[in-house]
Order: sequence, then C-alpha cells, then structure tokens
Amino acid sequence: MSKTRRSLRRSLDRRWIAGVCAGVADYMGWDRRLVRCLWLIGTVIPILPGLPLYLAIWIFVRAE
Repeated sequence: MSKTRRSLRRSLDRRWIAGVCAGVADYMGWDRRLVRCLWLIGTVIPILPGLPLYLAIWIFVRAE
C-alpha cells in the first residue's frame, strides 16, 4: 500500500488573488467556495488571524 504525499501549493489557474484559498482547498479536499467563505470570516472577525495567515501562505508557499 503506497501513500502519496500531498503538498500545499498555491493554485495559479484557479486563483482569485494569489491562489491561497484554492491551494488550501485542494490540499484539504474541500470545496474552494467553502474555503474562501471561511477565509473571509477569518479576515472580518478581528480575533481570527485570516489576513496575516493568508499573507504568510502567499509569501512562504510555492505556486504549483
């Protein structure tokens, strides 16, 4: 039984801004719209780190 290792990559062809949400959705196996909505909620509510986390992934995660 072989396991394929998934890696987090920003999406270049399914992106709106930087491909972060699409890349996270692909990595988690979730719908991109769900991830984008969750990220929006995480950005609007001040106690959640949505925007800083988005920027960090944009900077440190490679594009596909």
